[in-house]
Amino acid sequence: MLSRVADTLLHLGRQLERAEHAARVVETEMASMLDTSAGRRRWAMLLESLACPLPEPLSSSSAIAAIGFDPQLTCSVRSSVSAARESARQVRERVSTEMFEQLNALYFDVLRAEAAEAWEGTNSDYFARVREGVRLFTGITDATVRHDEAYFFLRLGRHLERLDALTRLLRVHLCRPAMNDPRGGDLGEELGADADAGFEPDRHLTGVTLMRCVSAYESFLSQHPTGTGLDEVVGFLALDNGFPRSIRYTVDAIHYDLKRIAETAGDRLAGGPLRAAGRLKSRVEFTDPGDLVEGGLGAFLDEVDARAREVVDGTFQGFVAYPIASVL
Repeated sequence: MLSRVADTLLHLGRQLERAEHAARVVETEMASMLDTSAGRRRWAMLLESLACPLPEPLSSSSAIAAIGFDPQLTCSVRSSVSAARESARQVRERVSTEMFEQLNALYFDVLRAEAAEAWEGTNSDYFARVREGVRLFTGITDATVRHDEAYFFLRLGRHLERLDALTRLLRVHLCRPAMNDPRGGDLGEELGADADAGFEPDRHLTGVTLMRCVSAYESFLSQHPTGTGLDEVVGFLALDNGFPRSIRYTVDAIHYDLKRIAETAGDRLAGGPLRAAGRLKSRVEFTDPGDLVEGGLGAFLDEVDARAREVVDGTFQGFVAYPIASVL
Protein backbone atom coordinates (compact mmCIF):
# COMPACT_ATOMS: atom_id res chain seq x y z
CA MET A 1 0.00 0.00 0.00
CA LEU A 2 1.21 3.52 -0.76
CA SER A 3 2.41 5.38 2.32
CA ARG A 4 0.13 8.29 1.39
CA VAL A 5 -2.90 6.00 1.43
CA ALA A 6 -1.96 4.42 4.77
CA ASP A 7 -1.40 7.83 6.35
CA THR A 8 -4.69 9.22 5.02
CA LEU A 9 -6.68 6.22 6.23
CA LEU A 10 -5.13 6.57 9.69
CA HIS A 11 -6.16 10.22 9.75
CA LEU A 12 -9.66 9.43 8.51
CA GLY A 13 -10.19 6.99 11.37
CA ARG A 14 -8.84 9.47 13.91
CA GLN A 15 -10.86 12.41 12.62
CA LEU A 16 -14.21 10.63 12.77
CA GLU A 17 -13.47 9.18 16.21
CA ARG A 18 -12.54 12.67 17.41
CA ALA A 19 -15.81 14.11 16.09
CA GLU A 20 -17.92 11.42 17.75
CA HIS A 21 -16.08 11.68 21.06
CA ALA A 22 -16.43 15.47 21.17
CA ALA A 23 -20.14 15.24 20.36
CA ARG A 24 -20.73 12.63 23.05
CA VAL A 25 -18.77 14.50 25.73
CA VAL A 26 -20.51 17.81 25.05
CA GLU A 27 -23.92 16.14 25.00
CA THR A 28 -23.17 14.48 28.35
CA GLU A 29 -22.01 17.74 29.88
CA MET A 30 -25.11 19.55 28.66
CA ALA A 31 -27.29 16.96 30.39
CA SER A 32 -25.32 17.10 33.65
CA MET A 33 -25.56 20.89 33.70
CA LEU A 34 -29.26 20.53 34.39
CA ASP A 35 -28.35 19.09 37.79
CA THR A 36 -25.36 21.20 38.80
CA SER A 37 -24.22 24.83 38.97
CA ALA A 38 -20.48 24.20 38.64
CA GLY A 39 -20.36 26.62 35.73
CA ARG A 40 -17.21 27.62 33.94
CA ARG A 41 -14.96 25.28 35.91
CA ARG A 42 -16.71 22.25 34.46
CA TRP A 43 -16.53 23.65 30.94
CA ALA A 44 -12.83 24.34 31.38
CA MET A 45 -12.38 20.68 32.30
CA LEU A 46 -14.40 19.61 29.28
CA LEU A 47 -12.29 21.71 26.91
CA GLU A 48 -9.13 20.33 28.48
CA SER A 49 -10.36 16.75 28.10
CA LEU A 50 -10.90 17.41 24.38
CA ALA A 51 -7.44 18.98 23.98
CA CYS A 52 -9.33 22.06 22.90
CA PRO A 53 -7.60 25.13 24.36
CA LEU A 54 -9.47 28.39 23.94
CA PRO A 55 -7.90 31.80 24.56
CA GLU A 56 -10.34 33.03 27.19
CA PRO A 57 -12.95 31.68 29.63
CA LEU A 58 -16.22 30.96 27.89
CA SER A 59 -19.82 30.74 28.93
CA SER A 60 -21.50 27.39 28.43
CA SER A 61 -23.31 28.58 25.30
CA SER A 62 -20.17 29.96 23.65
CA ALA A 63 -18.20 26.81 24.54
CA ILE A 64 -20.90 24.65 22.93
CA ALA A 65 -20.87 26.82 19.83
CA ALA A 66 -17.08 26.69 19.56
CA ILE A 67 -16.79 22.93 19.99
CA GLY A 68 -19.70 22.21 17.72
CA PHE A 69 -19.37 24.69 14.90
CA ASP A 70 -16.14 26.72 14.83
CA PRO A 71 -14.40 25.97 11.50
CA GLN A 72 -11.17 27.61 12.73
CA LEU A 73 -10.91 25.34 15.78
CA THR A 74 -9.17 22.10 14.82
CA CYS A 75 -10.78 20.17 17.67
CA SER A 76 -14.34 21.23 16.81
CA VAL A 77 -16.88 18.75 15.50
CA ARG A 78 -17.25 20.69 12.28
CA SER A 79 -13.49 20.77 11.64
CA SER A 80 -13.13 17.05 12.36
CA VAL A 81 -15.96 16.05 10.04
CA SER A 82 -14.72 18.38 7.30
CA ALA A 83 -11.20 16.96 7.57
CA ALA A 84 -12.57 13.41 7.49
CA ARG A 85 -14.49 14.13 4.28
CA GLU A 86 -11.35 15.55 2.67
CA SER A 87 -9.36 12.49 3.77
CA ALA A 88 -11.99 10.18 2.27
CA ARG A 89 -11.91 12.15 -0.96
CA GLN A 90 -8.14 11.67 -1.18
CA VAL A 91 -8.45 7.88 -0.91
CA ARG A 92 -11.72 7.56 -2.79
CA GLU A 93 -10.61 4.28 -4.38
CA ARG A 94 -10.38 2.72 -0.89
CA VAL A 95 -13.78 3.98 0.27
CA SER A 96 -17.01 2.32 -0.83
CA THR A 97 -19.78 4.35 -2.43
CA GLU A 98 -22.01 3.76 0.59
CA MET A 99 -19.28 4.99 2.95
CA PHE A 100 -18.70 8.15 0.94
CA GLU A 101 -22.43 8.85 0.67
CA GLN A 102 -22.83 8.57 4.44
CA LEU A 103 -19.84 10.80 5.11
CA ASN A 104 -21.17 13.35 2.63
CA ALA A 105 -24.57 13.29 4.33
CA LEU A 106 -22.93 13.85 7.71
CA TYR A 107 -20.77 16.65 6.32
CA PHE A 108 -23.69 18.56 4.84
CA ASP A 109 -25.75 18.00 7.99
CA VAL A 110 -22.96 19.65 9.96
CA LEU A 111 -22.73 22.55 7.51
CA ARG A 112 -26.45 23.19 7.78
CA ALA A 113 -26.25 23.54 11.54
CA GLU A 114 -25.93 27.15 12.63
CA ALA A 115 -23.87 28.25 15.59
CA ALA A 116 -26.72 30.60 16.52
CA GLU A 117 -28.85 27.57 17.30
CA ALA A 118 -26.66 26.77 20.31
CA TRP A 119 -28.56 26.87 23.57
CA GLU A 120 -31.92 27.22 21.89
CA GLY A 121 -32.87 23.58 22.32
CA THR A 122 -31.63 22.20 19.00
CA ASN A 123 -27.93 21.84 19.81
CA SER A 124 -28.47 18.53 21.63
CA ASP A 125 -30.09 17.15 18.49
CA TYR A 126 -27.08 18.33 16.49
CA PHE A 127 -24.57 16.44 18.65
CA ALA A 128 -26.80 13.36 18.65
CA ARG A 129 -26.95 13.43 14.85
CA VAL A 130 -23.17 13.62 14.66
CA ARG A 131 -22.80 10.62 16.97
CA GLU A 132 -25.30 8.61 14.99
CA GLY A 133 -23.75 9.66 11.70
CA VAL A 134 -20.27 8.51 12.67
CA ARG A 135 -21.56 5.22 14.06
CA LEU A 136 -23.54 4.63 10.89
CA PHE A 137 -20.37 5.24 8.86
CA THR A 138 -18.54 2.68 11.02
CA GLY A 139 -21.25 0.08 10.48
CA ILE A 140 -21.35 0.73 6.74
CA THR A 141 -17.57 0.37 6.62
CA ASP A 142 -17.73 -3.01 8.34
CA ALA A 143 -20.37 -4.20 5.89
CA THR A 144 -19.24 -2.83 2.52
CA VAL A 145 -15.45 -3.17 2.15
CA ARG A 146 -12.99 -6.05 2.28
CA HIS A 147 -11.36 -6.42 5.66
CA ASP A 148 -7.92 -5.98 4.18
CA GLU A 149 -4.90 -3.81 4.96
CA ALA A 150 -6.76 -0.57 4.19
CA TYR A 151 -9.65 -1.51 6.47
CA PHE A 152 -7.31 -2.19 9.38
CA PHE A 153 -5.43 1.08 8.89
CA LEU A 154 -8.77 2.86 9.20
CA ARG A 155 -9.57 0.87 12.35
CA LEU A 156 -6.09 1.52 13.76
CA GLY A 157 -6.55 5.27 13.42
CA ARG A 158 -9.91 5.04 15.18
CA HIS A 159 -8.49 3.03 18.07
CA LEU A 160 -5.38 5.19 18.49
CA GLU A 161 -7.57 8.28 18.76
CA ARG A 162 -9.92 6.51 21.16
CA LEU A 163 -7.07 5.54 23.47
CA ASP A 164 -5.75 9.09 23.49
CA ALA A 165 -9.22 10.44 24.28
CA LEU A 166 -9.79 7.90 27.07
CA THR A 167 -6.55 8.59 28.90
CA ARG A 168 -7.07 12.35 28.64
CA LEU A 169 -10.66 12.07 29.89
CA LEU A 170 -9.62 10.05 32.94
CA ARG A 171 -6.68 12.32 33.65
CA VAL A 172 -8.72 15.51 33.56
CA HIS A 173 -11.56 14.17 35.72
CA LEU A 174 -9.56 12.12 38.22
CA CYS A 175 -5.94 13.31 38.24
CA ARG A 176 -6.14 17.07 38.57
CA PRO A 177 -3.14 17.51 40.91
CA ALA A 178 -1.07 15.07 38.86
CA MET A 179 -1.35 17.31 35.80
CA ASN A 180 0.68 20.12 37.43
CA ASP A 181 2.48 18.23 40.17
CA PRO A 182 4.92 15.44 39.21
CA ARG A 183 4.32 13.83 42.59
CA GLY A 184 0.78 12.98 41.50
CA GLY A 185 -1.75 11.94 44.11
CA ASP A 186 -4.41 9.39 44.93
CA LEU A 187 -8.08 9.61 44.18
CA GLY A 188 -8.85 11.15 47.55
CA GLU A 189 -6.50 14.06 46.87
CA GLU A 190 -7.42 14.28 43.20
CA LEU A 191 -11.11 14.77 43.94
CA GLY A 192 -10.65 17.27 46.73
CA ALA A 193 -12.01 20.80 46.67
CA ASP A 194 -10.53 23.37 44.32
CA ALA A 195 -10.29 26.36 46.64
CA ASP A 196 -9.34 28.86 43.96
CA ALA A 197 -12.32 28.07 41.78
CA GLY A 198 -14.75 27.27 44.57
CA PHE A 199 -15.43 23.99 42.83
CA GLU A 200 -15.78 20.65 44.58
CA PRO A 201 -16.43 17.64 42.35
CA ASP A 202 -19.20 15.32 43.41
CA ARG A 203 -17.84 11.77 43.42
CA HIS A 204 -21.09 10.19 42.27
CA LEU A 205 -21.62 12.80 39.56
CA THR A 206 -18.03 12.34 38.39
CA GLY A 207 -18.55 8.60 38.04
CA VAL A 208 -21.84 8.96 36.20
CA THR A 209 -20.41 11.65 33.91
CA LEU A 210 -17.41 9.51 33.00
CA MET A 211 -19.64 6.55 32.23
CA ARG A 212 -21.93 8.58 30.01
CA CYS A 213 -19.01 10.29 28.25
CA VAL A 214 -18.02 6.91 26.82
CA SER A 215 -21.53 5.41 26.50
CA ALA A 216 -20.68 2.94 29.25
CA TYR A 217 -23.35 3.60 31.87
CA GLU A 218 -25.63 0.63 31.15
CA SER A 219 -22.73 -1.75 30.54
CA PHE A 220 -21.11 -0.65 33.79
CA LEU A 221 -24.30 -1.15 35.81
CA SER A 222 -24.69 -4.65 34.37
CA GLN A 223 -21.34 -5.49 35.98
CA HIS A 224 -21.67 -3.27 39.08
CA PRO A 225 -25.40 -2.99 39.87
CA THR A 226 -24.84 -1.52 43.34
CA GLY A 227 -23.69 1.88 42.10
CA THR A 228 -21.03 4.09 40.58
CA GLY A 229 -18.20 4.10 43.09
CA LEU A 230 -15.11 5.71 41.61
CA ASP A 231 -12.90 2.71 42.35
CA GLU A 232 -15.21 0.52 40.28
CA VAL A 233 -15.53 3.18 37.56
CA VAL A 234 -11.75 3.46 37.21
CA GLY A 235 -11.33 -0.31 37.13
CA PHE A 236 -14.04 -0.66 34.49
CA LEU A 237 -12.84 2.10 32.17
CA ALA A 238 -9.20 1.10 32.49
CA LEU A 239 -9.19 -2.69 32.61
CA ASP A 240 -12.49 -4.20 31.47
CA ASN A 241 -11.75 -6.53 28.56
CA GLY A 242 -15.30 -6.65 27.20
CA PHE A 243 -16.33 -3.01 26.83
CA PRO A 244 -15.19 -1.42 23.52
CA ARG A 245 -14.31 1.95 25.03
CA SER A 246 -12.19 0.75 27.92
CA ILE A 247 -8.44 1.24 27.80
CA ARG A 248 -7.74 -2.49 27.83
CA TYR A 249 -10.19 -3.33 25.05
CA THR A 250 -8.88 -0.46 22.92
CA VAL A 251 -5.26 -1.51 23.45
CA ASP A 252 -6.15 -5.08 22.49
CA ALA A 253 -7.82 -3.73 19.34
CA ILE A 254 -4.72 -1.71 18.42
CA HIS A 255 -2.56 -4.82 18.74
CA TYR A 256 -5.02 -6.85 16.66
CA ASP A 257 -5.17 -4.19 13.93
CA LEU A 258 -1.39 -4.12 13.62
CA LYS A 259 -1.22 -7.90 13.68
CA ARG A 260 -3.61 -8.08 10.73
CA ILE A 261 -1.69 -5.36 8.88
CA ALA A 262 1.53 -7.29 9.45
CA GLU A 263 0.04 -10.33 7.70
CA THR A 264 0.08 -8.32 4.48
CA ALA A 265 2.88 -5.80 5.00
CA GLY A 266 5.40 -8.18 6.53
CA ASP A 267 7.64 -7.84 9.58
CA ARG A 268 10.03 -5.36 7.96
CA LEU A 269 7.37 -2.66 8.02
CA ALA A 270 5.00 -3.80 10.77
CA GLY A 271 7.45 -5.41 13.17
CA GLY A 272 8.37 -2.23 15.06
CA PRO A 273 4.87 -0.90 15.76
CA LEU A 274 3.55 -4.42 16.41
CA ARG A 275 6.20 -5.02 19.08
CA ALA A 276 5.43 -1.62 20.61
CA ALA A 277 1.73 -2.52 20.68
CA GLY A 278 2.62 -5.84 22.31
CA ARG A 279 4.49 -4.06 25.09
CA LEU A 280 1.53 -1.73 25.60
CA LYS A 281 -0.87 -4.67 25.65
CA SER A 282 1.20 -6.52 28.26
CA ARG A 283 1.46 -3.44 30.47
CA VAL A 284 -2.31 -2.96 30.56
CA GLU A 285 -3.23 -6.64 30.72
CA PHE A 286 -1.12 -7.32 33.81
CA THR A 287 -2.08 -4.21 35.75
CA ASP A 288 -3.45 -4.85 39.23
CA PRO A 289 -6.78 -2.99 39.60
CA GLY A 290 -5.90 -2.15 43.17
CA ASP A 291 -2.87 -0.15 42.06
CA LEU A 292 -5.07 2.29 40.15
CA VAL A 293 -6.95 3.49 43.22
CA GLU A 294 -3.94 3.68 45.55
CA GLY A 295 -2.12 6.58 43.96
CA GLY A 296 -1.21 4.76 40.77
CA LEU A 297 -3.76 6.02 38.26
CA GLY A 298 -1.70 8.98 37.09
CA ALA A 299 1.42 6.85 36.65
CA PHE A 300 -0.59 4.21 34.79
CA LEU A 301 -2.02 6.78 32.38
CA ASP A 302 1.43 8.31 31.86
CA GLU A 303 2.87 4.93 30.93
CA VAL A 304 -0.03 4.08 28.63
CA ASP A 305 0.41 7.42 26.87
CA ALA A 306 4.16 6.91 26.52
CA ARG A 307 3.80 3.41 25.09
CA ALA A 308 0.99 4.54 22.80
CA ARG A 309 3.31 7.22 21.41
CA GLU A 310 5.81 4.47 20.63
CA VAL A 311 3.10 2.72 18.62
CA VAL A 312 2.22 5.93 16.76
CA ASP A 313 5.87 6.74 16.05
CA GLY A 314 6.57 3.17 14.96
CA THR A 315 3.57 3.17 12.65
CA PHE A 316 4.70 6.43 11.07
CA GLN A 317 8.26 5.22 10.61
CA GLY A 318 7.16 1.82 9.35
CA PHE A 319 4.41 2.79 6.93
CA VAL A 320 4.70 6.49 6.11
CA ALA A 321 8.31 7.63 6.38
CA TYR A 322 10.11 4.36 5.63
CA PRO A 323 13.17 4.44 3.31
CA ILE A 324 12.52 3.03 -0.16
CA ALA A 325 15.52 0.71 0.14
CA SER A 326 13.86 -1.14 3.01
CA VAL A 327 11.21 -2.62 0.71
CA LEU A 328 13.32 -3.29 -2.37
